[in-house]
Amino acid sequence: MKSDFIALINNDTIIEQTDFILKIIEEYERQIFHIFGPDILSTKDGGHQNPRTITLQNEVELKWLVRVYYIKLFLNYFLLDDILEKTKKRIFKTTWIKTGEDFVPTWKEKRENAKLHGSALVFSREYINAYDGLYPKTFMHSEEAILYFIVKRDKLRTIYSPDVKILHKEDSSTEAVYNKGYRKRRFYYKNFIKSGKVFLELINESKQK
Repeated sequence: MKSDFIALINNDTIIEQTDFILKIIEEYERQIFHIFGPDILSTKDGGHQNPRTITLQNEVELKWLVRVYYIKLFLNYFLLDDILEKTKKRIFKTTWIKTGEDFVPTWKEKRENAKLHGSALVFSREYINAYDGLYPKTFMHSEEAILYFIVKRDKLRTIYSPDVKILHKEDSSTEAVYNKGYRKRRFYYKNFIKSGKVFLELINESKQK
């Protein structure tokens, strides 16, 4: 459709900012970007979801996580995965998934080349002309990590700005379908495993080029 921008935004979001589009265009005119991410405020816990902490960029750790989720999926069929998760949270006060950053990114500051949350992404013509949408082999999981991997691999520019804002009713899509906790977790485990395998294939393909 020869669009200048394509906004990929979850259906469980709310835009209250009247100059939402104008501010994105102004940001692009100040500094051309491939992908833009706004300040995403969760209505569930009040947290700011952008920019993301950099995870799932290490092949060894990704393989390890896929194995962990296989174990969780197995335990889920016996309703034991929740017990494992609660035990883990008592032992590990912070995340046990290693990150590629030495600090936690803050939502208050504009940031270039950030990993962006998948619930609200704006793609400019620079991205649209070079890529046919997102990486097509995943479903609902790891898209952010894969997109960031491609950003780094192909030297694209991402911009996060706290001046553009959107509200996110987090997890409402899956909760509408899977209202039971164990079913929702099982859905997550299965799709993380599938996406993790796809991501590993992408990493290996990139190594061979």
